[in-house]
Amino acid sequence: MIILKKLDLINSKQQTSSLKFENVVFKFNVIKCSEYINSFVFTNCRFEKGLKIERLTSGSHIQFENCEFLHQTGLHIADCQFHTLSLRKCYMTGCGDDYFDISTSILSQTILIENSIIETVSVIHSNFNFESYNSKFRKKFRFYISEPSTESPQAVTVSEEQLSEFYLYFGSTIFDRAEVDIRVATIKRISFEQIDDRNSHNDQLEIHQEGMLSIKSNLIKNIFIKNVSFTCSYIDLENVPVQVFEASSAVLGSTFNFSINKLIDEQSRKVVALEIIDCTLKESRFSGREFDRRLDFSDTFFTSPPIFYETKIPEGSIFPNSLHFDVEGKIEYINAFRYLRKVMEERRDRELEGEFFLLEQDSKFLLDRKKGKFDFFRWCYKELSIYGTDYDRPIYILAMSTIAFILYYYTIITARWGEPQSGIDVAVLSQSAHFALKQVIMPFWSLRDMTPILPIGEFDGLLMFLALIQSSISTASIALLILAIRWKLKRG
Repeated sequence: MIILKKLDLINSKQQTSSLKFENVVFKFNVIKCSEYINSFVFTNCRFEKGLKIERLTSGSHIQFENCEFLHQTGLHIADCQFHTLSLRKCYMTGCGDDYFDISTSILSQTILIENSIIETVSVIHSNFNFESYNSKFRKKFRFYISEPSTESPQAVTVSEEQLSEFYLYFGSTIFDRAEVDIRVATIKRISFEQIDDRNSHNDQLEIHQEGMLSIKSNLIKNIFIKNVSFTCSYIDLENVPVQVFEASSAVLGSTFNFSINKLIDEQSRKVVALEIIDCTLKESRFSGREFDRRLDFSDTFFTSPPIFYETKIPEGSIFPNSLHFDVEGKIEYINAFRYLRKVMEERRDRELEGEFFLLEQDSKFLLDRKKGKFDFFRWCYKELSIYGTDYDRPIYILAMSTIAFILYYYTIITARWGEPQSGIDVAVLSQSAHFALKQVIMPFWSLRDMTPILPIGEFDGLLMFLALIQSSISTASIALLILAIRWKLKRG
């Protein structure tokens, strides 16, 4: 093999289509490119101190095949812009658990991409961890620990010389519209987050606008997502064993598929912890999972109901109130909310049972309206007491309607039979209040007599009509109040 101790490309002014190295041992670790360098191809090479490539700004590709990196070294791409980064069958000799440290220039056992723009990244059959920082991948990101299997694309195999567990970190990394496909035997931790620094101006970094984010693994120990947005992405974690999933201040795609087939063994379906806090979930599926600890969806917004069919939701799980859910008149919405309501009823979580009952009824109301139907009684039930779950509204309606009818009775009586005077007739006002309260305590009593505003045996059509309306409102308000109080006591 050829031993190379130094390579000076800064002073090179010769336009080169590609620099090709084959069977070369590199004794140095930094290649600084000039504007005339186009691309690199490394085949059957060995890097004894790792490799750092800087400032390849108008390049075509960097390619590694059958290359060896000595233990405690790594690959670092910094301040570059080129089309393709490809590693195939590249190995780190003497693998250990030394993960990267961002303060070092050459990272142990890690591919680090920093402040770079790359169209396509392809890492196949190579045993490296991966980190990117303030970078952008535009078309495709592939990270396969082994050659993709056509017979079983879900299964991931690993050979003895490869890492047993991988760490992938994407800090302030934008995938643009790239397809992201990760297939690794075991992922110790995979993170997507925005780095708080002077270059980050948005509250939430849009790292993936649309396309597929697919992660296939025999086991993912931890997924961490923070302060980023997968705007219109399909996040595919279907049938993937995941131990811990944590997300905060994030938009988790147009579809978040976290479901798993019930035929898969119980241990693979088990999730130790799931926390999705202050996030936005559009279509989301969690069917088939077995959760060890309570779920936490604090302050998360759902633009469609989460699907939890055939899932055991632990007691004490936290869901936001009904204001955090968008509702549409669709059968799927009704079924999803009904399932969650029944689960909460079994758990005797009356608070959440009430919230999902409200959402179920809202979905039914909107579905009827979409079909051209209008259920007046359902509408009243909703507006007067939020489907029997709110006792404040009936009390308010009862109190305000009573005061209003006192004033109606007083106005009619003074206009018809009262004597002109400058002030308020206290006696008539007292009689009006007495009569109005009578319709609350003894609804429809005006059909028998109209005392004390009229003598016994005398009736007035207008006053009787108003009294019947008041009695109807009072009866409905009291009934809804009783239902709401019963619901509150049941929940308490």
